[in-house]
Amino acid sequence: MTVAERLKGGDVTTAIVIANFSPDIQIRDSIVSTNNGRTRAIRQLPLLLGQRVEIDVTHGEWCHGRLADDKSKSGIFPLSFVSVIDVAALRSSHRSDRSNESGATTSVVNHGEASHDPFLVEEVANVLKEWWTACKTLYANQNMQSLERVTSLIEELMSARKRVLSGNVMCEELKELRTVVARHIDLGNKWLGFDMVVRNEAGYPLDVDGVSPVRAFREHLAAFNRIQQDTIGGIGELSANFGGSLRCYVAFLDEVGENVVEGEERVELDVVGG
Repeated sequence: MTVAERLKGGDVTTAIVIANFSPDIQIRDSIVSTNNGRTRAIRQLPLLLGQRVEIDVTHGEWCHGRLADDKSKSGIFPLSFVSVIDVAALRSSHRSDRSNESGATTSVVNHGEASHDPFLVEEVANVLKEWWTACKTLYANQNMQSLERVTSLIEELMSARKRVLSGNVMCEELKELRTVVARHIDLGNKWLGFDMVVRNEAGYPLDVDGVSPVRAFREHLAAFNRIQQDTIGGIGELSANFGGSLRCYVAFLDEVGENVVEGEERVELDVVGG
């Protein structure tokens, strides 16, 4: 469903910015609207990759809206720079994932049919927003080699996100795509110094508050080892030196398996990629 079709129902449409939009200063306020014979300038709204916007109305190739995180910033922007998201489906998918204590996704579709993963679309959009901020820092520090690697990952994630949004991805392919995207995100976050995300087998973020401390530790260690292996083997063009420390809580079970004694252990890992 297009933005225009959604707006016909009178609802505010939520969309994710898929490309940076920087209005030309010379023409930023030159677009005017006419209302009862009066004309006024309409400010264009700058957009950054990954931002969420709320769209009020569309006209041709332009639409008017505001930033979801800062509603005081509003204006017009090109329709082609945003992608509509289904917020209702996203929330439903998120609730289903959190309610499943085993950590496995409950989004089920028929095999061989096209599938859609709104949670994956949302996660990639948020990651792109964070990474774009990191790109600006890398550019300011003239770390061009790191900047090229990050932008390469961004392009891969954007490509994967577009495939999901197309609605032409089969169920089995979508499952594989989710795990590959998760590996790219985790490795990129580690490389940029961001927090590591503990995930379930399907690649979705694990609700650590809804599982036992033992399982949370095992999943945390498994995620760390997975990132270590991806760093050594490389995903795409990424293959870099890897070093890190993991502070984890270790649970010891007695022979019966009932009593749990928790302790803390710090593990230092230094691995050199090939």
